[in-house]
Amino acid sequence: MFKSIALVSCLAIFGSFSSGCCPPVEPKPDAKIMLQGEILVSENANPDQDGHSSPVTIRIYQLKSGNNFKNADFLALYGDDESVLDTDLLFKEEMDVHPGTRIPFDREWGQGTRYLGVMAIFQDRETARWRALVDLPDKGDFPVLVKIENSSVSIWQEAGSI
Repeated sequence: MFKSIALVSCLAIFGSFSSGCCPPVEPKPDAKIMLQGEILVSENANPDQDGHSSPVTIRIYQLKSGNNFKNADFLALYGDDESVLDTDLLFKEEMDVHPGTRIPFDREWGQGTRYLGVMAIFQDRETARWRALVDLPDKGDFPVLVKIENSSVSIWQEAGSI
């Protein structure tokens, strides 16, 4: 009986020492990237054969790496972006934008996102600059302007073109 009381006492003392020595580890909250800005579509966006502007479909990608996006062929990316981007793709959204519009764009993205990719599906894809890609910071605010002019898409940061 004396042995069991001594054992319980030792365990209790050891337990109190060990709990006081090491504070509990709290999980780190995910670092977030806050994209703030807008999509600016010029009056002359996505001209047809007669020069009349028309709506354009854009895809916005959250990417772990920009390599697959940067090296992709237009038709492959357009037809099956999920296979082409593979594990780089974290999230995508697609929207139709109209000439002469400004669309607020505020998104909170998770820690794994390292790149913002934008694909624009223009009528004249042969001469179009149909993709834009930018590195993102590890965390914090990232002011961004996605510009669609004629048959070109670009990403601008507050300080200038990216």
